[in-house]
Amino acid sequence: MSKSEFVWSTNESVNKKVAVCLLCKSRGLEKEIKMADSDTSGLKKHLLKEHPTEYEVTYLQSKSTQQTDEISFSQEEFHKKLVEWLAKKYLPFNFFDDAFTHNIFKSLNQDTVL
Repeated sequence: MSKSEFVWSTNESVNKKVAVCLLCKSRGLEKEIKMADSDTSGLKKHLLKEHPTEYEVTYLQSKSTQQTDEISFSQEEFHKKLVEWLAKKYLPFNFFDDAFTHNIFKSLNQDTVL
């Protein structure tokens, strides 16, 4: 089963191309999303608005998996992102001081230096 089959099913009749959101259907709602020329942009918009967690699983993770080979690790860029994260989330600088947090970052990338 593909990721899309988990989220929607299509119904193509002679003059009508629509998708039915299976997440909405499981909640008793029958949401039909138009699919002009089999375009999935309406489905993406619906998921983003109505089911943001599932959108992330379906689209963002699949995109990040496709881009994994293209990502190179830069310690300088990593530190810039950490500082940005600290500022945006109002985290204290000692947030990164414990061994548990170090291990999490090491599991993501062995080259990580906090």
